[in-house]
Amino acid sequence: MHKNDAPPHSPAGFKRITFSLSDQISAEIDRLSLVPREFRASRSDVVRAGIAALSAMTDEQLIELLDKARRTC
Repeated sequence: MHKNDAPPHSPAGFKRITFSLSDQISAEIDRLSLVPREFRASRSDVVRAGIAALSAMTDEQLIELLDKARRTC
């Protein structure tokens, strides 16, 4: 790559994000990614599915779950 070349962009517009997880949560993401028998879901697929599930909750359900997660982690 030349000095003035821009790095390639992901065609899907994904952005790499780094955050910390406990070993237990990381292992659970790995476990969940292996649940489908017809395909291998990626760790990102598991996180995206979790966000979709959280987005479908009512505000009250979401607040209750977030509070529970905050207290147990």
